[in-house]
Amino acid sequence: MDRTIQTIQIVLGRILVNYYAVPHDTRSAGAILFLHGWGADGAIWFPIMRELRDAGFALYSIDFPGFGKSEMPSHPFFVDDYMEVVDEFIQKLALKNCIVVAHSFGGRVAIKLAAAYPNLIQKLVLVDSAGVRLTSQKLTIKQNIIRTIKPLLHLWPLCFLRPYLYRLFASEDYLAYPRLRETFVKVVNEDLTPILPRVTTDTLLVWGAKDNETPLAAAKIMQKNILRSRLVILSNAGHFSFLDDQQGFLQILKEFL
Repeated sequence: MDRTIQTIQIVLGRILVNYYAVPHDTRSAGAILFLHGWGADGAIWFPIMRELRDAGFALYSIDFPGFGKSEMPSHPFFVDDYMEVVDEFIQKLALKNCIVVAHSFGGRVAIKLAAAYPNLIQKLVLVDSAGVRLTSQKLTIKQNIIRTIKPLLHLWPLCFLRPYLYRLFASEDYLAYPRLRETFVKVVNEDLTPILPRVTTDTLLVWGAKDNETPLAAAKIMQKNILRSRLVILSNAGHFSFLDDQQGFLQILKEFL
């Protein structure tokens, strides 16, 4: 653990939420809040936070409920539920001039937040963000197969095959967190494309050219629909572009800040 990064806990919506903070003084230019992707936690942003600790901002990253050191939700969450947790965090800590930097699933939450509360965020950075549903031929075939075989899995002779077929057709993210499977289904089934025009915040889109999880096609849809946005592509980076090309990402981020 980097000694300059503090670990703190706070109750948000009756859930004990863990977050990390870099100490700052009252002369801070504002706050930067980092949101992690599915399967990660707030600590994934430590390399970036260390590089920004002298930039004049208060720095925070949270563990979403169900991840890291935060409590598991008592019921399946929608994206809106995660959004309300972040909103309450910003309000409780009275973060001023707040800039949100969000990766992948965290981008879903940030998009919802910016659309619902346009005055809450000063600037928005979406990094290889999820939220746009892209229909591929491969995905369509997989969905059709699942629809076909699912009723058959309840027949006694095929029951024993159910776990193996689920592992074959389900995503790794779905399988990795058994207690969040219902939440995962609710999250991935929500297409945020219709609300993108409601995001009026200055928005920077940072994408890895080799991102196979949230392809560049999604970034271009976001750029087209978010009026005050621009897209920067990191040519040698994948889905975790902020780690794959850390210096390139930091340069772009500092310029935007």
